[in-house]
Amino acid sequence: MYTGSALDGLTQIGFNDDAENGNQSRVSFIPTQSATYYIAVDGYDGETGNVTLNFDASEYTEVSVSGVVKLPNAETAPVGGLDIVVTLSDQFRGFLEDVSVTIAAGTNEILYSQAIDVLASSQVIVGYNCFDCSDYVATGYYNTTESVFDADLATPLTGTEAHTDIDLTLIVGDPISGRIALPGNDLAPLGGTLIYVLVGDLVSNSTAGLTSVFIGEGMSFYDYRLTIPKVEGSTLALAYFCLAGCDQYEPFGFYSDNGTTIDLEQATLLDSNMPHINKNITLVRLDDELCVVLKASNGNVTNICL
Repeated sequence: MYTGSALDGLTQIGFNDDAENGNQSRVSFIPTQSATYYIAVDGYDGETGNVTLNFDASEYTEVSVSGVVKLPNAETAPVGGLDIVVTLSDQFRGFLEDVSVTIAAGTNEILYSQAIDVLASSQVIVGYNCFDCSDYVATGYYNTTESVFDADLATPLTGTEAHTDIDLTLIVGDPISGRIALPGNDLAPLGGTLIYVLVGDLVSNSTAGLTSVFIGEGMSFYDYRLTIPKVEGSTLALAYFCLAGCDQYEPFGFYSDNGTTIDLEQATLLDSNMPHINKNITLVRLDDELCVVLKASNGNVTNICL
């Protein structure tokens, strides 16, 4: 879908491929009176043929969604509180709105309320993001039974009425922690080094956990911690992705008991549903052939890249 006054100056306002877990496409948007819209349709892998377009000019209405975001087991937020973003998305239209809230230090919950424009046919998914909540799973979704970490298990809300008591409880999980470091005597450059630490679930082929770490200018390491959902029978791969300040390093690598590797087949895979500590990762230089970890009798760990 495009809008604009000339074919050589169009602005894309939406697109879709394979909506609703099928092979049909669906795009929803709020039109502006007197605007001109252009529709472009491409065939899969260059296929051509007749196209059937179905239009639904349903009216949008404003409804409110409200509830509380709370910590599990009557726990209270630490000093500084916990900053959380409540997200509202339509299964068909995508992102709708979000609202930021803070569970204050020493308290257990915080109210939220947000108005959204929806269709009667909308299916609204409510979730939370808390990327500084190292003791809880960073992302979760509303379900009538309990918060879930998989959006496919979320309970959708209809667009026909206001919704109250849509409560989100941060999800308890298992921690993975360790140190992410630059190799040798390297120090982070001007502007520092920004890195994602990611946990991949190799059974469900999904992301089980993600956190960002920043090694400040002139520093050589950062201690990370993230919490992943409790899932029976999964196998996990721990990896880094270097985003900035990474010119001399491989852009990604995997944790291994024998030292960071860029080969998934050489990675040390982790069992799910249990905590993992001291999972240390050293960035791999572009010209490194091998990184090994040496552990002394006093417990000190040294990363040596050859």
